[in-house]
Amino acid sequence: MRLVLGFLAALLTTAGLAPVTSAAPLESRPVYSYADAIRETAWVETGTDHDHDGKLDRVAADVIRPDAPVRVPAILDVSPYYACCGRGNEQQKKTYAPDGTPAQFPLFYDNYFVPRGYAVVLADVGGTNRSSGCFEPIEGVADNYAQVIANGAPLATPENTSSAFTYNERAAELCKPFEADLKTRAGTNGDYNAYWQSVNHVPRAGQVSALVAQGFGDWIVAPNQFARYWDALDRAGVPRKAWLSQAGHTDPFDLQRAQWVETLHRWFDRWLLGLHNGVEREPAVHLETAPDRWTDVRSWPPATSPVTFRPSADGTLGRRGSGTVSVADDPAVTREEWTARFTAAPLPAPVRIAGSPAVTITASSDKTAARLGVALVDYGPAEARNTATYGSGVENLATRSCWGAGTDADSAYFLDTAADVVSVDHRIVAAGWADLGHHASLWHGEPLVPGRAYSMTFTLTALDHVVPAGHRLGLVLGGTDGLLFDPALPRLGDTVTFDLARTSVTVGFTKPEQ
Repeated sequence: MRLVLGFLAALLTTAGLAPVTSAAPLESRPVYSYADAIRETAWVETGTDHDHDGKLDRVAADVIRPDAPVRVPAILDVSPYYACCGRGNEQQKKTYAPDGTPAQFPLFYDNYFVPRGYAVVLADVGGTNRSSGCFEPIEGVADNYAQVIANGAPLATPENTSSAFTYNERAAELCKPFEADLKTRAGTNGDYNAYWQSVNHVPRAGQVSALVAQGFGDWIVAPNQFARYWDALDRAGVPRKAWLSQAGHTDPFDLQRAQWVETLHRWFDRWLLGLHNGVEREPAVHLETAPDRWTDVRSWPPATSPVTFRPSADGTLGRRGSGTVSVADDPAVTREEWTARFTAAPLPAPVRIAGSPAVTITASSDKTAARLGVALVDYGPAEARNTATYGSGVENLATRSCWGAGTDADSAYFLDTAADVVSVDHRIVAAGWADLGHHASLWHGEPLVPGRAYSMTFTLTALDHVVPAGHRLGLVLGGTDGLLFDPALPRLGDTVTFDLARTSVTVGFTKPEQ
């Protein structure tokens, strides 16, 4: 896992720290020279030979640490993007001196934390930048199956789910057999299997404390990844903290920068340096309820009252449903354009919806296969972060501010940011997709009998959203989602008929935070 790009915080390890006495300070201070810090590369053998070159794979881990005779904790960030694509809103890449010594360490962790007595280790995923071997799952995704397959419906062809775009020139050729083997193990029919079980990290959550971040407008690493992992951390009883925003795929460093750095600093000091600063006794969740409007809450999701809505053929959404509606599947049509829309009466008072809404769909297809799409919508005017079409909801400014110490090769001045806000007349606040052939089990899909009705229950993406008074809740039904699914997937050419009396969405209602 890595430190917050879209979803999960780093699981950080210590390096033989001495016990902290009662006289120890409650905050690490910038007492070490950044300019004089030791910069080096550690080559770590993984014990595998994924690229089949006859040698054990080696991961390149670039290290920067204080030049002092002390043992320090390490902040580890593993990524495939240090050479191909860059990191952060400025897309920073690693750079090296002529002798190969690391020069620029992307992001601010080195600038801020090395002077405070931490080492920062930026490791290249196998087959990327200077690492040999091949690409395996990285941090930020708790359940890899749910990342690339939506309840039995593959989101892309095997060719387009590959990580080959991140490979270095050597791995691009040597890792072709490895990638082919992964595709075989993963399968192409959307079935959950032993491979997907092996890359589901939710059952292993809770081994250490975790600081987690998620944007509810993130359609790249969707909020359902966060919700499942957060629940697992709760069951494990480990210290946990979350930053939950209304932004898209972005780092909290670009949202509420000063407070995020302070939180990260105190979290690392507590769990890596052992400084008893009380951060674990503070509210567990820092929540953005509207652009740049934040509050602290003790837990997430809040206690809610479940309310079930059902659609009717007249376009209403209420406690009872009736009639049918048919949708011709068209991969070019997006969830914003689906026409099977149902709206509830205007809300008399604002309502907070939080958690993971559940939908039950009863539908038939005129073909032997069908994809389903569902969207939960807030209809009404609002100012919102711009996360449509995978936007981050953040924009760069022309000014810069300093976050730590720097050198000529690695500046500590980073572009300031602001909320990218737009006026909207509706917002899709949660969505979900499925393959109707997996109605009975994700492990085994089956061909549909044309004309036969099947029922399937699944959850939408997690949300925390306030629906203002006067707005209407809406439910939209569709097929293949042109904003999500790879157009290279087979065209199903089906028409789905929804039995609306047996179709419903259940959401958790509570009062908005003050």
